Amino acid sequence: FPSGGIGIIDAHPSQYTNRPTIRQLVADRKLHFVCLTHPHADHGVDLIPVLETHPEVGEFWHTIQDIPPFLYGVEQTVNFPSPVREYAAKMNKDWGEFLFDLLAAVAERKIPRHQLRSDLRESVIDGVEVFCLSPDESIQNSFSDAYQKKLTNLDIEVPDPNSISAILALRFGESLVLLGADALKKNWEGAVKQ
Repeated sequence: FPSGGIGIIDAHPSQYTNRPTIRQLVADRKLHFVCLTHPHADHGVDLIPVLETHPEVGEFWHTIQDIPPFLYGVEQTVNFPSPVREYAAKMNKDWGEFLFDLLAAVAERKIPRHQLRSDLRESVIDGVEVFCLSPDESIQNSFSDAYQKKLTNLDIEVPDPNSISAILALRFGESLVLLGADALKKNWEGAVKQ
């Protein structure tokens, strides 16, 4: 950002040993926001130590509902075999534990949360306009609803987590940057309408 602060959009350890860690890259910098575009660990595992230790995090931006931590809780508290517990265990192996750790860091540090949706106003940070072009509220609701229904009916198909992947547009003066993470075709189609 023009005044020297930064925002982080997704972070995963590099496979190359010559890159500094994310914590080293953001040391001594104001973090206007830390953003997880969608609930896959390969996009956010390195956000956890930043959220746990960085002295100045303005907000945590995300597209997720609190369903994965709920599923984690189901697995941890139900002490008898059941399809729901088995499903919760699978979710944890996939990405539930990662989200639990990430959201716990946000909650423990009382970092303000900002859910990204295409119908919300843009954020203006240091003269830079940040727009969320996708997902829209209906996509997020269908994602959340499917996980709620899955708890009582294991035959329910759940959407691909990439369906709630944020597409962000950052505009500063004449420059425009689009960031789409793992957004699906339908996300991009919705973003184009924006």
